[in-house]
Amino acid sequence: MKYKFIGLFTSLLMVMGCIIPVNAKVNVNTNNLYSEYAYVYDNTGDKVLYDHKGEERMFPASMTKVLTVYSACKRIKDINESVTIDQEDVAHVYEQDASSAGFVAGEKLTYKDLLYGALYPSGADACWALGRLIAGSEKNFVKLMNQDAKALGMKDSHFVTSTGLHDDKHYTTCKDISMLLKAALQNKIFRSIFTGDNYYTTTDKRIRMMNTLTRTRVKAHAAARSELLGAKSGYTSIAGHCLVSLAKVNGHEIITTTAKAFSTKFGVARFSAGCAVLDHNVLVGNVKDQTKNVKIMKKNELVNTIKIRFGEITSYKIKTSRDVSLLLDKNFAGEIKVSFKGKNVLQAPVNKGDVLGKIIVSSDGQTLYSETVKADRTILFAYKTLFIYVLKRVLVVLAILIVLAILLRIRKHKRKKRYQKYRERRKGA
Repeated sequence: MKYKFIGLFTSLLMVMGCIIPVNAKVNVNTNNLYSEYAYVYDNTGDKVLYDHKGEERMFPASMTKVLTVYSACKRIKDINESVTIDQEDVAHVYEQDASSAGFVAGEKLTYKDLLYGALYPSGADACWALGRLIAGSEKNFVKLMNQDAKALGMKDSHFVTSTGLHDDKHYTTCKDISMLLKAALQNKIFRSIFTGDNYYTTTDKRIRMMNTLTRTRVKAHAAARSELLGAKSGYTSIAGHCLVSLAKVNGHEIITTTAKAFSTKFGVARFSAGCAVLDHNVLVGNVKDQTKNVKIMKKNELVNTIKIRFGEITSYKIKTSRDVSLLLDKNFAGEIKVSFKGKNVLQAPVNKGDVLGKIIVSSDGQTLYSETVKADRTILFAYKTLFIYVLKRVLVVLAILIVLAILLRIRKHKRKKRYQKYRERRKGA
């Protein structure tokens, strides 16, 4: 494959931001899915790979706990800090038919136990304890959750509880849940829990907690593909079976979110709670079979040197700030062109955050990847540089004038000599 770099403009002084995703179609027979809603997102390439009703409202059930744990991780200073389970944390588990992590009133454990207890066995008791300890009550904690959701750009989501127990005003979309997991995975504590294996609590009881994929394999006899690294499930009779997962496919992280799956869709239930995992197996499998990883640019690759006028620096080397790779159709064999649309000369001052242009990766006129380039620092105006600039031009003008003066003098001298010769010839005549 031939790669052309035409006018590529980026540098260590700039950050790649405001990524514009371009949908790459992954073919899926929707009729073969248990789930009514499905959304597949390439977290590495920032592209939507598959979208079936991904922006329509649905009930997330216990997928809500991804936000619960994310909001808690942001606010807990020490996950190994010792805390105590209160009676109010466990009082309503059975009457609300909620999942439980098995904690009891008066039990001493750690925040880490509560975080795992919320994500792995999907314990409502763990969620209620986190809400009480962090915000004073679940009601106050849910306010923080909604604030976090809004900050992440989850535009069509509203949460009423930290557990996901059904409420008509508790809703989201598959796209919003995918955005949530994308952000949550940037938190090291959350990522380690979400992609972790079995966990044993620090209490004397040593409760064993299985992650979602292990629990589904053991209890629902539905094994996940090896590409799946972690997941969080959810279920209510109205929401159906829901699942959000992270997978590694062809070198890219893939986030898949599905909702409202019912195991009886195709007749007698065979896999019960495992039907959502089976859908993720299909979706992730299609991504693997239908795409390939194409590397476009390497990190720190030198591409150009840009001139700066009247700045504190006169030039700098342009290097790519990160690796860029794309998932493309498996049979793709076209030519890829990387180009820059924007300024190729900067004049100081340049302010941090100034938009300088766009980097575009395209093939046959179709944009595969596009991102806005912004300056990541301020480049100050330098009077010394301006003085040197003006001085150089003054010297050039003076040099030209001197040369002209010399030429005029030479010309005058020649004319004088010709005139003298002319007079000498006249005298001789």
